[in-house]
Amino acid sequence: MKTNKMLRLASILMVAAMISTCAISGTFAKYVTSDDVADKATVAKFGVVVTATGSLFDTKYTADDTHFGYSGLAVENTTTTDNLVAPGTKNTDPMTFSITGTPEVAVRVDIKVNVNEDIFLAEKNGLPDMTTGNPDDTFNNTEAGGYYPVVFTLKQGSTVIAEGNLAKIKEVFEGSKNHAPNTDLAAIYGEYTLTWAWDYGDEVIDAGFDKHDTLLGDLKAGTALNPAISLTEGPDADYNLDIDFNIVITVTQID
Repeated sequence: MKTNKMLRLASILMVAAMISTCAISGTFAKYVTSDDVADKATVAKFGVVVTATGSLFDTKYTADDTHFGYSGLAVENTTTTDNLVAPGTKNTDPMTFSITGTPEVAVRVDIKVNVNEDIFLAEKNGLPDMTTGNPDDTFNNTEAGGYYPVVFTLKQGSTVIAEGNLAKIKEVFEGSKNHAPNTDLAAIYGEYTLTWAWDYGDEVIDAGFDKHDTLLGDLKAGTALNPAISLTEGPDADYNLDIDFNIVITVTQID
């Protein structure tokens, strides 16, 4: 009987201990707080495409058969592979430039026109008239700034934005401009075309520019000038017989 009492007492104490343990364990709680952060990114689009294609000059040209009823090859280089220009010639395949793309970054568009040489005859009096065969005949080049026979035409789309010598093309076309992200560059710049022509026809002849053209052609041939006159060749001299230029278009991301 005493043993049963002891067993009951032990059981009661065990249960009490378990209850006490649970109660004590409940007092060991702690503050908890948490946070979480996540992020993603992808490369910003650039996607700008700059194109520059075409060749303006050739070693030979076919005549326009409206001139004196002649058709066929009218201008051809003789001994070298140098490209030529001459009265009545023009290019049939324009040089084209385009800027397209909608970059997701700010960009700067730089257009640089480097003019090294252009064909011209300086404004000058007493030039030998090589069209008459008379060594006493002269003419005056009264074209302000000089006579530039090769006329370049720059179009943006179908609109003429510049026409004249290479210096005029440089003045209008060259420049630098910044654009905000997501600017449609094609909508601003689109496509440009550059063409040229050295006019030839009755209107030009009647205006007397055949004297200018003939003198330039004879200077190229090394023909003795009558009357004898000292003329210096060069981009900043009395005349120049070459065309040399290049156009560089650069699109750069900016801060």
